[in-house]
Amino acid sequence: MDILLYDRRAAQAVPATVLSPMNRAAVEAAAADWEPSIDAAIQRLALAGTPRSAWPQHLHWSWQRKAKAVEGLAGYQTIGVECEGQIQGMMLLTTKQKRCKEPSQLGLPLVYVHYLEAAPWNLRELTPDPRFGGVGQVLLVEAMRLSLKRGWSGRIGLHSLPQAVSFYRDTVGMSDLGLDVVEGLPYFETTPTQASAYLSR
Repeated sequence: MDILLYDRRAAQAVPATVLSPMNRAAVEAAAADWEPSIDAAIQRLALAGTPRSAWPQHLHWSWQRKAKAVEGLAGYQTIGVECEGQIQGMMLLTTKQKRCKEPSQLGLPLVYVHYLEAAPWNLRELTPDPRFGGVGQVLLVEAMRLSLKRGWSGRIGLHSLPQAVSFYRDTVGMSDLGLDVVEGLPYFETTPTQASAYLSR
């Protein structure tokens, strides 16, 4: 499916492509492409004396390990966004055995997003001149569309890193269900109304 990202340098929308699903080899290739930029960003943060508590909380993620862990498991898939020959973001989700906690949707099935990350050159926290905007939004749209295809009315759920809470709550408009004491992270869901509002933007 063709979609658009915002090229910040050119100040215009540019065509991109959603890759769904990505196989393990494709995920590993994308992760390898990201690694030099991540390493360079870590060096910049360290040299600047930025305390580790202020570093992006996802820097320790390994997409290679994630791809290996779910390879061959039914209901799991990684979705990517490709633009200008590179993967600009990836999302790992599942359609198995996840149920809503939001009171009005309690017990109904949803698409659960395990991980979502934009390429390091797209993040203001990692580069002084980020390239593409809208990567996270595009990936969440795909999660909601998958939920619709399965007859789940756009319902999705996810645990958020603390640094991303405002994005999911304020930008996306998801329901903040508070701290999940088991995971130790804030938990968010979309109701059908919220998903419809987001998809119609």
